[in-house]
Amino acid sequence: MGGIRNAMQQFTGFFPAALLVKKGELKNAASTYFRNPMKTAAYVASLSPFMNDFMNSQIFVLQDNMNELLLNPSKYQRFKDWTDHHAYFLQTANQNIVNIVTWLGKYNQVLSEIDASISDSDAQYEAVQQADAAVRLTQGGMSPEDVARFQVGTPFDNSMTQFMGFFNMTANLNADEFVMLFRDLGWRGNKGKLMMIYILGIALPALMSDAISRSLGQGWDDDDDGYLDDVADWFFGGQARYVAAFVPFGSAALTAMTSGFNDKTYDDRIGNSPSIASLEASTIGVGKAVVNIASDDKELEGRNVRDVLTLITNVTGVPVSVLGRPIGYQVDVARGKVEPTDPIDYMRGLITGVPSAESKKK
Repeated sequence: MGGIRNAMQQFTGFFPAALLVKKGELKNAASTYFRNPMKTAAYVASLSPFMNDFMNSQIFVLQDNMNELLLNPSKYQRFKDWTDHHAYFLQTANQNIVNIVTWLGKYNQVLSEIDASISDSDAQYEAVQQADAAVRLTQGGMSPEDVARFQVGTPFDNSMTQFMGFFNMTANLNADEFVMLFRDLGWRGNKGKLMMIYILGIALPALMSDAISRSLGQGWDDDDDGYLDDVADWFFGGQARYVAAFVPFGSAALTAMTSGFNDKTYDDRIGNSPSIASLEASTIGVGKAVVNIASDDKELEGRNVRDVLTLITNVTGVPVSVLGRPIGYQVDVARGKVEPTDPIDYMRGLITGVPSAESKKK
């Protein structure tokens, strides 16, 4: 809940959108949206049931109505349901901007290109269908047919493949664009188009996402060797990890294989899904917190606070773990383990919960 880094990364969705929507139409659609966001969103929702469901999450409304009729939920249950529906409010708000601009850009593009002999109603229907497809193919969808085969299974299986659908969608989008280019035009004389697919579909989303993660995370870990190795890891490693994620568990496996060649210890393991990491924090992490509290020669750390709040979240369903970021960071500052370099670095740490590399070196 309230993940700033992931929320900012939603805007990288404009890059793959440019594979299916002309850049000029995206620019015009963005201008229309930011002049009057509410009116534009209502207009798009009125034309497209798909976008209406996407933006307003009507399935949650239906579920709430059924619960009211059948379960008569308590105030606590209502509050828990509210947090369930709004936990990703930052990500949802930013993603809705990308979805609406992509949809409106494609809709206007189709209307401008469609044969004048086609009736207005048929033209609008075709424009709506293609605009829906543009959003579904570049940003993902919520329908059962949008779920990859490897994601279908038991709830435990799904916990292991959490959020992998995005990379599956991105892999399919890039594969389709490359195949169509080779099949319809061939690569001879179209190297520029081939490079543009790579830049918009892979390079820019990967580089911008990695840059956001580094800037709002531990920072660009400058060491005695300078920034050259970090920039190289960002440019080459960021793209390699992004492409590896097209294969289920590929990015985690790549990180595990390459981590042995550096002197960092925090990446010497195969990564897991957020739900499994949350379970680990609620068990092993809380156990370590109890040991630190009970031991005379140890003291409470920021990570211990975050783990305890994660346990409370998992038990109650109320996302109090979001408080672990500022509280845990402040605990480490109070202990002297982290020394913010300036007020901006301090505020960034409170918001993200991650100390910069510079603040931990002091």
